[in-house]
Amino acid sequence: MQLLTLGWDSHFEGYFEKYRSRNLLPARIACEHKSQYQAYSEHGMLSAKVRGRLRFEADSREGMPAVGDWVAVELLDGDLRAMIHAVLPRKSAFLRKVAWVKTESQVLAANVDIVFLVMGLAKNFSLRRLE
Repeated sequence: MQLLTLGWDSHFEGYFEKYRSRNLLPARIACEHKSQYQAYSEHGMLSAKVRGRLRFEADSREGMPAVGDWVAVELLDGDLRAMIHAVLPRKSAFLRKVAWVKTESQVLAANVDIVFLVMGLAKNFSLRRLE
């Protein structure tokens, strides 16, 4: 799998340089299941977890990986498992307010160029739901 087809460009290459010397690889988050992630890299689909230090240093949920993020990963035991060491700076982010009273933002997707919102108009159309 080639990184260019996943959206890799000079923007991310510049931020990734400091991780190459540590033998980390770039990967893009494809799916998030609470603390478990699926990411694409040059080695194919990886099952990844966030390193404890990254979790500790993240000042909020925004500092954690989200779908679309580019991350620096370490392959574990040559398997298709990986440890996420860092999240590269985002070009863009699709955010919403966290549910309930918190004033924190939740990243729904990162590094997205085009977003389509689709909603049926047949019945129960609601501007609030679209919002």
